[in-house]
Amino acid sequence: MKTTLGQVATISTGVYAKTNAPGNVQYLQAKYFDERGTILPILSERQGIPFTARLSSHLLQDGDVLFMAKGDRHQACLYRQEMGRAIASTSFLVVRIQDDKIMPAYLQWFLNTAILQKRLASLARGTHIPSISKKTLQELEIHIPSLSTQEAIIDIHALWQREQELSKALLREKATWYEHLLMQMTH
Repeated sequence: MKTTLGQVATISTGVYAKTNAPGNVQYLQAKYFDERGTILPILSERQGIPFTARLSSHLLQDGDVLFMAKGDRHQACLYRQEMGRAIASTSFLVVRIQDDKIMPAYLQWFLNTAILQKRLASLARGTHIPSISKKTLQELEIHIPSLSTQEAIIDIHALWQREQELSKALLREKATWYEHLLMQMTH
């Protein structure tokens, strides 16, 4: 099924908040995510911001997809409630799915595909800081396969990411082993 993102989700902007006061709500910024849209593990050590009534409507919900709208990267990040109470900064557009025919993890994967990333880069506007507008994201055409296909895509993608991690770890171990071997040969 083809549709636009605006037909299956609401899209809102992140909120500006000062981060100089301690608080109990995480203020998510683009720098807290890696190039795959995965939250960095050091986030829990960061200082939060104070919760106020103004922020209550901006609290993220489980399954919200955070889209990096500003800057050179336009990755999608999946928010899970186990990350703790959080709000998104103005670097993000918050995509909240309103249709049970699409899974949040699938939407994250779809937005992060190389083909869509190239398209998004071509749609970005701005000379100093490229950005994707809310309207542009709403009008973005998306493909929604069956839920079983979405689950399969998510599973295969997770396996591929794990394989990449293991390959990198293996290369690091081999580098250490070869360095040790070569140093032994100098004696």
